Amino acid sequence: MVRLYGLLTGISVSCFGAAAPPGFDGTMLVELNELNLQLPLPTWIPEGFKAEVSESVFNVNNQRYITVEYKQKDVAKSFSFQFAAVKLGVPIFADERARPVRVGFSSAGFGTSHFMTATVRGLPECQTPWIDLKGRNFPRFGSFVSLGIRSETARKILESVR
Repeated sequence: MVRLYGLLTGISVSCFGAAAPPGFDGTMLVELNELNLQLPLPTWIPEGFKAEVSESVFNVNNQRYITVEYKQKDVAKSFSFQFAAVKLGVPIFADERARPVRVGFSSAGFGTSHFMTATVRGLPECQTPWIDLKGRNFPRFGSFVSLGIRSETARKILESVR
């Protein structure tokens, strides 16, 4: 059993180069590998965050939708990457009175883009628009959203995306 687990982990890791994406344990690597996709994911995340992958069908034209969510013990802090074949709307802050600030970034996985950041209910919130990944296959678009993550940290995460 241990040998099979090691083999599956080795296969999953090989899809991402020499090291597993941060925040992924062996089980999550197998789930990520089963998606049979190349997803642009961060090579750096803050300490203590663990990834969870979910796949669903969005209720608009039955579009495939994948979320990679990073959580930690502090439930007020999380961030996620969403992937889809189409743009699924524009970022909306939880508080309509929020005055967002635009912050630019550049990464190998997302290219040059920006995210909007605002303080919502006392917590920093950051969101990118849907970013065109310039691919012909799924996923065509990706986005990032965070809660409780300061803009400097969000930028560092986004700039590490490969």
